[in-house]
Amino acid sequence: MGHPDVTEPLEMFEAGEPEKAHEALCVCFEEQMDDIVDGLRKAFPERARHVEQAVAAHRRREYALSIPVFLLEADGICQELVGAQAYQKEGGQRAIANAISSRARDDAFHLAMCAALITITPLVYGPKERAQHGMTDSVNRHTVLHGEDVNYDTRRNSCQALSFLAHVVSVLPDLKAPPTE
Repeated sequence: MGHPDVTEPLEMFEAGEPEKAHEALCVCFEEQMDDIVDGLRKAFPERARHVEQAVAAHRRREYALSIPVFLLEADGICQELVGAQAYQKEGGQRAIANAISSRARDDAFHLAMCAALITITPLVYGPKERAQHGMTDSVNRHTVLHGEDVNYDTRRNSCQALSFLAHVVSVLPDLKAPPTE
């Protein structure tokens, strides 16, 4: 599974057309759903059935069912591959940032590919960041999985959660810790 070309949506964001950009990104990830599931079947067969069901729910527009599964499976894959939860914080920093940095060492390519996992984004905003920035147009893992947000079930949020899962699946396998004996 390759990374989608997001040049056009980026240009739309820069031109002040965020709705068009989000729609273009949703279309892009919906077109890649089968490829994402195929990649999961190969790399994480025990998780693929959950994602297959979530993709089916997304296609039926049952986003309240798809979003939590996409977020949970992304977190589980992070834990499995680098030994850190995608959303956990340690000493004010994201635990996954520390795990990725230690595995990638000074490899600029891997660090760049994992930047979205290392950076604090709306997906992982804690209470302070949510209050400071507001959460009007992005899915947030904590508010969804802890029942704070009862209006999260939108197509855009499902596509954002799917894109996060797809990103995790595409960038973290290269950083997997070797098996210990």
